[in-house]
Amino acid sequence: MAGRILFPFARGDRLRAEAAQLVVQGDDAKLDEWLSADVERATAYLEGAFLWNDLKGVPAATAPSVPAFSANRRYFVAAAAAAAVVVAAIGLPLVSGTGEIVHRTAVGEQRVVTLADGSRATLNTDTVLEVAYTAERRGMRLVRGEALFEVAHDPNYPFLVEAGGGTVRALGTAFVVRSERDRLEVTLITGRVEVSRQTGAARRVVELSPGERYSSDGDAGPVKLDKPRVEAVIAWRNGQLIFDETPLAEAVAEANRYEIQPIELRVTGDPATLSGVFRTGENHNFARSVATMYGLQIDEAPSGIVISGRINTR
Repeated sequence: MAGRILFPFARGDRLRAEAAQLVVQGDDAKLDEWLSADVERATAYLEGAFLWNDLKGVPAATAPSVPAFSANRRYFVAAAAAAAVVVAAIGLPLVSGTGEIVHRTAVGEQRVVTLADGSRATLNTDTVLEVAYTAERRGMRLVRGEALFEVAHDPNYPFLVEAGGGTVRALGTAFVVRSERDRLEVTLITGRVEVSRQTGAARRVVELSPGERYSSDGDAGPVKLDKPRVEAVIAWRNGQLIFDETPLAEAVAEANRYEIQPIELRVTGDPATLSGVFRTGENHNFARSVATMYGLQIDEAPSGIVISGRINTR
């Protein structure tokens, strides 16, 4: 159990037993009421959940969930901030040494995480998300990758996502954040968000409208605002890639995000674009489609799939 954070409490044995009984009963309403009564119950429940997970006593389908609290949820979150109070359907995530909960997805994997306030984060392929709720803010950091956030409305409890050198502040909204090295993309689906980024001595704040996307590269890079097709931005939730006159190299790079075996382009000739709907994690089919479209050759190499040849779009 190295690295786990355990909570001391005076009535531990009895409270743990009560929490376990309520979890086994599967009555979320009773569990919600029991947890909201006082802080010690919340910490006892969390300690029991960590122990339960470590002992592998909970099947994935019946792992305990943290209910969305109403009037008393702020106190629960404050008491359990060191553990960030996040329980996913597949079990408990990792707890860092500094108290953040760390959620990860592997290449090609997606995961839905329900947060303590009822908000949800859907993590895309190869994503790392750190969550650290306190009594003052719902804070998290997208270390890398992409996530769709569906935020529970609470104007007095800020929801902040740090990513790519910027900060996204949301109130009761849904938005996608993508972070790759110093590049930051934020696409607003519904509601309202503010994106702020420090540039030298100044901090620039941009408010997005629904359907608008914010993009920036590095601290000194210009900010770009556009309106992409929203269905294309969130197509990965359905295991799809949607391209619309996308440069071929860019489309290949996007497909490679979902596969351990990458595609390598070794082509010459005219610049090419790609339009269509493709499945994520199916690079062989993707490569065959591209090769057929432009009369190219496909070869297997130790490094992955190679598409080669000359493109003539005339």
